[in-house]
Amino acid sequence: MGNKIFIICNFYSIQVWSAIKLHINYISKAGGVPVLIIKKGSASIDTNELKGFEIWEYSNLFSLFMHILTAKDVKYVWCPDFIVVIKMFIPCLLSCKKIYFWVQGILPEEDYMKFHKKYLFSSNYILVSYSMLDFLQKKYCLKKINEKRSIIVPCLSEFSRNFNVIKKPNSYVYIGGLSVWQQFDKTLLIFKQILKYEKNSVLHVITFDIEKANRKINDVFSDRDNISVYSILNRVEIPNILSQFEYGFIIRECNLVNYVASPIKFAEYLACGVKPITTNAMPHYVELIKKFNCGVIVDYDNLENIEISHDNDSSNTKKAYDAYFALDRIIELYQKILC
Repeated sequence: MGNKIFIICNFYSIQVWSAIKLHINYISKAGGVPVLIIKKGSASIDTNELKGFEIWEYSNLFSLFMHILTAKDVKYVWCPDFIVVIKMFIPCLLSCKKIYFWVQGILPEEDYMKFHKKYLFSSNYILVSYSMLDFLQKKYCLKKINEKRSIIVPCLSEFSRNFNVIKKPNSYVYIGGLSVWQQFDKTLLIFKQILKYEKNSVLHVITFDIEKANRKINDVFSDRDNISVYSILNRVEIPNILSQFEYGFIIRECNLVNYVASPIKFAEYLACGVKPITTNAMPHYVELIKKFNCGVIVDYDNLENIEISHDNDSSNTKKAYDAYFALDRIIELYQKILC
């Protein structure tokens, strides 16, 4: 039997919870033995999805501390956010357990790094991008990051392409919310530019906020014949629907948050054979697109020169996905740190 590892399971959103479940499976396939730690009454977490794994439920922070302290056969504690890491610090220190911190972004992690720089209690990280590693090492002089005990695992998708679905010619998709950082307004401007030379193109907007999406579309387009807006209530249906489209928008502004980010949407697009249209905001994904010729990079500040190639060949998306997100690669990374 492999090394046991406590996984602190918190529910943040459907997408992040799906990613956490993927990490649990990867750890298991890598030879580790996940023990799932869930707070009693966590209605958002369906334990039926986790059959086959040992589950321990705690009622309060004290009972969690005592369980961490007294578990002699557990070597690691996997934490999904900065607050959990801080809570686990004392019991892990006293019981000589190693903390693995899944660093998803830099907004809450800024505070963690200040804490880390003072106490230097953990050098084990699950980072989502090489850009994040570069940022943390340079800004916080984290030479203590243990490269043998830290890995880069991009935000993952459970989706896969349905090859029985025929792709629609000149089809584009935007899927997600309409927060400012998701750049839906800029997406509409890019598609308006595309329509100047692709009159038959259609943009599919998939969002829960249909009313807001329609308002924004009406502000940009007088003629909406080339735009369809709808919601998908069942997440299981998303891969089949995404598999229809040629290109998917994931526009981001160039800033530090996006520089280190690893949006799940990027992996979802590639997994379903959809070529991402993005900006230079995420250099690690720009490099992937250029290497495999599997998408389009637009200039955020200059939308005049957008070139889209419709070659009906989406095989490069699979090559890119297999190179960066594939199961075997992630399992090998976890095997490295769990040995």
